[in-house]
Amino acid sequence: MKIQTKLRILKICMAVILAGIVLLLIELFCRRLIPPPDNFYIWPPGIERTYTPDQEILPGTSPRVWFRTNSYGLRSYNPIPTDDYRILVLGGGAAECLYLNQRETWPRRIISLLHEAPPQLRVWVGNGGRIGQNSRDNILQLEKLPLKALDVDAIVILTGVDDLLLRLRQGEGYDPDYLEKPGAYTHQLDHAFRFVPYQYSLPSPPFYKKLGVWRVAKRIYLRFFGERPQDPGGRMITRWRENREQSDIRLDQLPNLGPGLDEYKNNLDKIIDSAVRRGIRIIFVSQPALWKKNMLPEEKERLWMGGIGQFKTVPGQPYYTPEALAKGLETYNSLLASFCRWKGVEYIDSAARFPRDTDLFYDDCHFTIKGSERIARVISDYLLSRPPWGVE
Repeated sequence: MKIQTKLRILKICMAVILAGIVLLLIELFCRRLIPPPDNFYIWPPGIERTYTPDQEILPGTSPRVWFRTNSYGLRSYNPIPTDDYRILVLGGGAAECLYLNQRETWPRRIISLLHEAPPQLRVWVGNGGRIGQNSRDNILQLEKLPLKALDVDAIVILTGVDDLLLRLRQGEGYDPDYLEKPGAYTHQLDHAFRFVPYQYSLPSPPFYKKLGVWRVAKRIYLRFFGERPQDPGGRMITRWRENREQSDIRLDQLPNLGPGLDEYKNNLDKIIDSAVRRGIRIIFVSQPALWKKNMLPEEKERLWMGGIGQFKTVPGQPYYTPEALAKGLETYNSLLASFCRWKGVEYIDSAARFPRDTDLFYDDCHFTIKGSERIARVISDYLLSRPPWGVE
């Protein structure tokens, strides 16, 4: 082989090695800049989205919504060392308050209401609510969230509706022992959290998405081009309402709720035990809803929940009547109240203090601005009557 050819091959090899070293250094730098997820996040950390709810579809909501998460993936600002009291809120869409501006959500309003009261403690409230979250998710969230780093004093859980709807939606396929099944735990992690460490993700992300370069490039793209939020105006709810309205099958008799109630009670027990082990105060809040007997036509027009199977995407599915749904939720709320009394756990019966009218709900169970303000005052009044504010 000629010397020139050998030199050419050597130069190519050196160039490849040098390029590899440069790429490796870039990758290491990017990994240091944006490390891979090593925590569990209910929402992606550091997102900023804008929603513009259609007031014809979602009356009583904020005309323009600013949705922001902190570095822990919670809808709030970051806690600071001078905080006197920290509260973590968990729940489904009624806690999430997706179509309410950040300052109009009830977790954020609690901060303002508590700050106004003596002894003027500095309070931080982190909102971990996300639509569809139920007590199965809450078990995993207490287990996996960085509660020690957050230094949480109390956890407030608004619960009931999503457990009931899960039982009704799955019909005969409902499995009260689901979390004990092989693989169910990991699947539920993907439901409870939007971001999980790679080893827990289902399916495992492709190789290139694990690269630091990919994470930096994605962050830059989102920074300059943004991310279109899902259904910013609420138009999907129109389709879901149409599916309910056009269904010819109405069920006024609930299925056997026994298995669902047994699982709900067991899940509550696990949540309580998890909080007690960590020395964290736990407060459950019953969930109000619009459902009731003899609903007016304009009230029924707000509804879209209570279907069986894939009712959101498949028209013609059976739906439970508002009367049946009201009875089901009352059953779940009653169990929550009695179980909290038996366990000696704090309980706020917000459902008993909520009129069931459209001023407070824009759909089945999600709050308008007025509804958000009302539940914020119910919860704040309770907190102010007990330490560290009032005397128990």
